[in-house]
This record gives sequence, structure tokens and C-alpha cells, in this order.
Amino acid sequence: MKTRVMKTKIGEIQNIWRYPVKSMAGSTVDNASYNTLGMIGDRGWTLKDRLIDEILSAKRVAKIMQLKATYSREPRNANDIPSIIIQFPDGTEISSEHPSANPYISAFLLKSVKLSPLQKNKNHYRKHSSESNPAALKQLLGMRPDDDLGGLASIPVSLLPIKKKYVTPPFTHYDIYPIHVLTTSTLNFLQRRHPDAEIDVRRFRPSFLIDTLRDSDLSLEDSWSGGHLEIGSTVIKVEFPTLRCSQVSQAQPGLKRDNKVASAVNNTAKQFVGAYASIVEEGEIEVGDSVIYRPASSLNKKAIYLSRKAYEPIVKKSMAREEKQFRIAQLNKAPNSPKQELELKGFRPFAVIQKKIETADIISLYLRPQGGAEILPYLPGQHIALALTIPGHQFPVIRSYSLSQGDIENSCYRITVKRELASIQNQEQEQNTILNTDTTIPDGLVSNFVFDLLKEQDQVFVKGPQGQFFLPPGNTSNSTPDNTSNNTSNNTSNNSKPIALISMGIGITPLYSMLEHSANLEHSNQIYFIHGNKNKKTQPFHDALMELGKRANIENHFAYSQASDSINTTGRLTIDTVQHIVKTQSAHFYLCGTHDFMTSMVEGLIQWGVNKADIHYEFFSQFQPLGDSAEQAESHEVHFLRSGTKVYWSPASGSLLDLAEKNGITVSHGCRYGICEACGVKLINGEVRKDENTAELNLKDSILLCSTRPISDIGIDL
Repeated sequence: MKTRVMKTKIGEIQNIWRYPVKSMAGSTVDNASYNTLGMIGDRGWTLKDRLIDEILSAKRVAKIMQLKATYSREPRNANDIPSIIIQFPDGTEISSEHPSANPYISAFLLKSVKLSPLQKNKNHYRKHSSESNPAALKQLLGMRPDDDLGGLASIPVSLLPIKKKYVTPPFTHYDIYPIHVLTTSTLNFLQRRHPDAEIDVRRFRPSFLIDTLRDSDLSLEDSWSGGHLEIGSTVIKVEFPTLRCSQVSQAQPGLKRDNKVASAVNNTAKQFVGAYASIVEEGEIEVGDSVIYRPASSLNKKAIYLSRKAYEPIVKKSMAREEKQFRIAQLNKAPNSPKQELELKGFRPFAVIQKKIETADIISLYLRPQGGAEILPYLPGQHIALALTIPGHQFPVIRSYSLSQGDIENSCYRITVKRELASIQNQEQEQNTILNTDTTIPDGLVSNFVFDLLKEQDQVFVKGPQGQFFLPPGNTSNSTPDNTSNNTSNNTSNNSKPIALISMGIGITPLYSMLEHSANLEHSNQIYFIHGNKNKKTQPFHDALMELGKRANIENHFAYSQASDSINTTGRLTIDTVQHIVKTQSAHFYLCGTHDFMTSMVEGLIQWGVNKADIHYEFFSQFQPLGDSAEQAESHEVHFLRSGTKVYWSPASGSLLDLAEKNGITVSHGCRYGICEACGVKLINGEVRKDENTAELNLKDSILLCSTRPISDIGIDL
């Protein structure tokens, strides 16, 4: 005699969500088709880490969640993956077909990435990074160091070999299962328990939201494990509860960062919100469709329950053992060589293939990758970090240099370096008095080494390209994806405005890159290239600039302070010079030069009436916010002692973790809201304040970078 299975209507489909790119926000659709791999058109694309060729998710780079993706047209079938439009927080949009799409997205994420569609080759999905240890997994989930990982017992053992080998199951861009079910009941339950938290369906990225027509103080989805949902012509099997990481608290399109959301998930939902599901019968689902629940048999339910109870202590014991073994291995591990340390921080080996004299005290280096490393695309104005092994220094010395050519030529990068006045011998003597810690590097050390000792075919290490100071690609709705770092300002004005590229001395390098790139692409904008120097002989790229100046939309203006052969102007370059040449405040102004030059130029442009959003600037050394006295008053110097980096923090910088990442300093972190303690570092001097919502933790002599901001100049052991 067959047992009759009771079916119950538990709700209706309130909305259906489609996400064209893994980890990016998507949008609702009225109806969708489903096959065994999930929704047709869902997660057709992903981002891949270019350095290790691995699928990337918001679990590793949280800022991906701030991006939104839409298809350029509707997918026709499961094998049709249309191009996509990526939208940035400021409203800027760029197509995946645009040649600068990848470096543009990379600049926003502060990580070199590339867009990649679904592929039939399994290697596309393979995991190349080292296996995470339990402590790192706790950080990722936003758990405290002493929390256990027994909740992992809900994940079927059969999936573990797949997750060990692949980032996502082959031929999909889903983490585990193709469907994530969420109910209004669960969202309302979390909101009632945490009324101050912004519990919003968009934070949880469900495949669809079920309006349960009633609320419960339990997670309904958890009780559905093993059962089936009949929706439209589709049948879905509910597999197990969804284990949530802490990224639900991050800023997303239309949503601000809210640490209380992650606290709600951690403390109230015990990391589980919603349920994973798979497609049993392919079909269609529409908004408004009834959701019929067909529970698992009592025998099946009991088997699921007993399996979890039996497996949980095994998981806890196994994870505790792995964590202990990992810590012991770390203690016994031999120190990394300087080369290994550089590679861990994203540096790659390059060879100096040419040294070219530009002027008596300026030289260009042409750098080509070694060992099969890929040369990465960049946006004009960006820079690379150069690590050099210099005699007398225990650790590689790192300096940042703008790329001084508009586009990649002959598969190499070009940087241009100005020799400082101090001699390398004097600098080496001075360095010997600093206990050889490399926390302070004398000015001019690197430039003199480049001129006198660095030879063609020598090996150097390069990280990047990177940086938020760049000329945005054409044909985007606005100008930059996220130009909010403390050395640049927002840019949200129209692309048709004139462009003024204004530089002093060696500050010419990023602006020359912008000019050359624009000329190569034949941009239609009127471009004013304004440069200040001593005389013609001290100015690099003079002949190339004269050739570019023959184009109808480019005007060259050289202000020489020690000669009379300037073009259109003489004497020092001032704001009056700029006003006379550009004649309109409605333009984009890009500035690079000395601190005094930058300060006077920014203040002059603002007094002239130029919109701050149209002023973009970059320093070559430590920088401080310009043009806003209130912001300057709140700024503080942050000295990352071990890396020897000094920068200024201002309210626009965000947390100290944000500041470190923007300046290329690698920091261990997990939850980013003060629970996992991963980003704890020692505060050497100065004072900080803790962000609101941060848990009360007892970190002796340490601060959490993710949730503290300086209130004085500070020194950090990092």
C-alpha cells in the first residue's frame, strides 16, 4: 500500500531574480525557464583573478557586490550568453565588449580581473589557490575564533570532493547548488529580532523569494530539507540550509554597509538563511505562481536528521584537528625568501629590456614579464609598484611609478624615473644608521640605483597595474567607476567636456600616458596639455608631444621658468596660466606634480569655480586631501611601519583596512565588521576610535583595521 504524500500550498512567488555575473547584483524578471543547471541566463559570466586564473567571488573580494550587471539583450537559450553591461556605484556603465572593461573593473576592485563567460572546459572552474584552513573559513563566515564549524555537517559529503577541486561545480558559476530559496517569513523573523538592521532581500541574492502569506519564528526553509516545491511547471528539491558568509553586511546597489545584518545572520540565524535547492523537473516559473510543498517522507526526514547529528561531531573534531595542524605547520614553516614574499603579495618577475635616456636626469625603463607571466592591460594614468633588490638592504625596496605610455607596446611596460639629487653612497651610509629595518628609505635611493646600477636584462619585480588616477575609457555614461580614494576626487560629469592635462616636472608621466592613449583612439574631446618645467632640455617626451600637438583637438602649452622658448606662455605655471588657456570651468582637470604645485592648483581651480568632482590629482609621495579645509583638518598621517609606507587618512578613506588595501598593503581579513579578529594589528603609537556596531573584543595592544579610524597621527605594525 502506497503512502499518500500530503501537498500544501505554502505561498506564492513574490519575485524572481537573475544575476548575469557571479557575485554582482542582478534584477528581477517576470518569468524564467529552468533546466537541471538552474535558471537559463543566470550567472552566465564570472570574474576571474588574472594572476592565478581562478573564478573570483565576493567571499574573496567584497567590492564585487557593489557592482550590478544586466544583459545587453535577453538570452535565447541555455547556450546563448549575451554581452553584459556593468554598472558602478556612481552610475557609470561599461559594456563587456569595451576594450577597457577589464582594467576598468580591476581599478574599482583594486585587483586584476577579467570577465569570463561559462565554458565547457572543466579547467575554467578549477581551483588553483591554496586550500583554506578552518581559521580562514571562520573569518570568511564572520565567525569568532572560538566558534565551532559544526554547521558544515549540513553539507553533503558527496559535494566535498567537488569543492576541493573546483571553485564552482563544473559548467556552472554557482557556489554549490543552482537554486537559493528564500522566504518572506525568514526575512521578517530576522527583522523582528533585529529592528535596527536593514534586512533586505537584495542582500541575500535569492533565486526567488516566496511570500509565505504568514510569518514564523523559525526558518521554514530549514524544515523543508529533503522535500519538494512544485512551482509552475517546475519541480525543485530542497537540499539543505544555506550557510551564509558575512558579506551580506557589505554595501550593495541601493544598500549601505550595515554590520547589524551580519550580526543577525551570525547570532540569530546561526549562519543559515534560506535553503539550497536543485531542479528535479525542468519548466517555467512566473511571478505569482503558487508554491506547493511536498514534504519528504517521515523516514527520509529522520534519515536527514540522524545524518546531521552523527556527522556534526565528526566535522567539529576534524576541523579542530585541521586547525591545530595548520597552526603547528605555520610555526614550523621556514621563513619565506624575499622573492617568495613578493610573489605572495602579487609581484611578478620582469626583465629590464631597455634603458632609454630621456633627459640628463630622466630615464625610461622598458619592462617585459618573465616565466610566462601575463602583461596586464591598464588605464592611462595608472601606475605599477616596482620592487628592487638594492645592495645594503635586507628587504626589497618598493616604489610606485606611473606607466608613461598610452598603451601596451611590444608586450612591455614603460616607466620613467627622475634622478634625485642625493648620491646613492650617502644614502647607503644613512641607511646603515636605521638598524637595517627598511622602515625608512631615504629619498633618492631608488632613482639613483636605477640610473647607476640597474642594467638591461636585470630582473625586477612588478605589481599592478593599479591606481584610481586615470583617464576613463570613452563611451561610458559617466567618467570613473569609483574615484574616491584620498588622492583623487569623484568624477560624475559628461564625457564631452574638454580635458585639461596639467603637470609639473616628472608629474608629466601619467598625463603623457593619457594624452598618447587619447590620440591613439582618436578621442573627439578638446585636450589641453599644459606642462611646467625649467626649460626644453629638462622636459621629457618633447618631440613626441610636438608630434601629438599637430592633431586638431590637441593643444600643447609649455611653461618654462628658466627659458624664453615656451609655447604660448612663459614663466612659472600658475592658475592664471590655466585660466588663460582653458577659458572654461566646465572641463575635466587632471593634475600631477609637487605638493606645493598641487595645493596651489587645486585651491585655484576651486576658487575659479570648477566643480570639485571635475578635479583629479595624484601625488608621487605621501599625499593629503586638498581643496577642503574641513577634510584636511580631519586628516591624519598613517605610518605602516613594516612596509615603510606613509599616507594620509581622511574621512573619505573609510576604515584603516580600506586605506591599507588602496595603497597595496596586504592585510589578512575576513568579516570586515569586527568579529573574526583576522585584521587585528598592533598599534605602535597614536589614537584611534572604534566604529559603531563593532563587537566588544579584548585585543591587547591591538586594533581591528576593518572597524577603526584614526583620531591622531598613528603608527601601525604592518
